[in-house]
Amino acid sequence: MQVFQQWLNRLASEVNLEEPLVLDDKHQCFLMFDETLLVTIELNMADNVFSFKASLGNVNEWQIKRVYPRLLEANLQWRETHGATLGLQQFSDKVLLVQHTPLLNCDYEIFEKSLECFVNTFEYWVQHLKTLQQGGTKGNTQETAVYSNMPA
Repeated sequence: MQVFQQWLNRLASEVNLEEPLVLDDKHQCFLMFDETLLVTIELNMADNVFSFKASLGNVNEWQIKRVYPRLLEANLQWRETHGATLGLQQFSDKVLLVQHTPLLNCDYEIFEKSLECFVNTFEYWVQHLKTLQQGGTKGNTQETAVYSNMPA
């Protein structure tokens, strides 16, 4: 856990945060990018992994049949998710992006690249779901909005 905290300290320094990134009693901390992306960073010592999690927003209940297949398609062999997983949070309409990375043989550079990839994947999915709601390549222009980008 001490090494992971050192990674958080280094990250905070490199992105010029005013406050340090410190794990709370649930072994998680939060990092905001561009005032729109709140990433939960979590350390799970029992499973020997660290995780990134972010909410992509809400799916309108009447559009779930349209969004589910797209999320499942993207998750197939992690296509379009770069190792992360898309899903709906239980008991809510929030679409989550979650990525777990083993700590074994991991160093700061891998941690940093994993975070960068996660943020890029998040940005791709926010744009992709906006395209769907506007009737883009995989959407129907007659349908109403399927997605709204709400903060976590």
